[in-house]
Amino acid sequence: MYTQYADDDTKVPYDYAVEQLAEAYPNVELNLIVQAQDDGQTLKTLAATGQLPDIYQASTDIINTFRESNQIMVLNDVAQSTGFLDKLYDANKDLAYAEDGNIYAFPFSGQEYVLWYYNKALFAENNLEIPETYDDLLNCIEVFKSKGITPLALFGQEGWNTAAAYDVIATRYAEGGIKALDEGKASITDEGYVNAAKKMEELVAAGLYQEDATTTNYDQASEKFLSGQAAMFINGQWYIEDATKTLGEDVDWMFYPAQDAAAYEAGKAVFSGGGSSSGFAVNPDSANAELAAEVAEFITEKYCEAKVMYRHNPLVAIDTGKEPDSEYPAMMKKLSDTLPSITATTKFTWGLTNSTFNDAIQSESQGLVSGQFSADEFIQDIEDTME
Repeated sequence: MYTQYADDDTKVPYDYAVEQLAEAYPNVELNLIVQAQDDGQTLKTLAATGQLPDIYQASTDIINTFRESNQIMVLNDVAQSTGFLDKLYDANKDLAYAEDGNIYAFPFSGQEYVLWYYNKALFAENNLEIPETYDDLLNCIEVFKSKGITPLALFGQEGWNTAAAYDVIATRYAEGGIKALDEGKASITDEGYVNAAKKMEELVAAGLYQEDATTTNYDQASEKFLSGQAAMFINGQWYIEDATKTLGEDVDWMFYPAQDAAAYEAGKAVFSGGGSSSGFAVNPDSANAELAAEVAEFITEKYCEAKVMYRHNPLVAIDTGKEPDSEYPAMMKKLSDTLPSITATTKFTWGLTNSTFNDAIQSESQGLVSGQFSADEFIQDIEDTME
């Protein structure tokens, strides 16, 4: 099984699922292959060389690519016979199906969100208010840099993180963010997206991100934030548990800063992130494909159970019938209270359906973050790629 196993948010659910699997399927031995932090490139190489694992974690991009090469199993019957479909929350039923109406992966996540985390203690120590506008943010950057503190740590080695950094800015100018670009409902040359690119260029030049952001991996960026070397961090809501465990009451998430007070208030209803038809998929050429499909479904259910019970994350795909082993962290409670007011979400890169745009937004946003590309070059390169 090829899947993420990098931090407590991925290790705890996987370990729990494996323990449960040993009881339910004593005849099955599950060998872990840790997923590389390379936006799916290693998995594509394994597929191209005939070494695809029996079960693997698949993004929408992987699903669409492997559908073309018949390297992903249709799971409709298994989803029905195991009762998985009956357990899916109504709001997440669309996440189970690909564009052609088939199920190719068992989703374990529901709607997810990009959160802009900040260290409350560092802000207080430096007499800084939480930034609501970009002018506020520029002031924070200047103060933190003068104290030798990285304003915001990115793990830009992963293109999804730099794309999310662009998306949280783009949604302040164009509600559809990268989702609208992916679906062809907007163009990168539209005024909102151009303004977002120029704003990101300005923030990069001001020093919002560390200089080596695009060669920094997740572990390095997270350590920077958790150790107080960085004041802010962009990641999904799955990071709430780890951040709370280390920083306690000194960590929170903020609504994304915007160009002015009115845009800031309006933008509170629009979040970067969203759901996608991704999850655990099966190699149809596996020697034990039918059994692997059952195991993939079982692992998915147990993964969701552990997320709820031990990671205090209710944003899973199915109704587990489980309760958390303690109260939700304050940041999760805050997010839960915010959910009813959210009117729009975008997408994570693994939920994008246009592989050409997906590759472009990741690589070009990395270039923009590194300072190698200007906003104009960023826009032009994506426009050229999409023609």
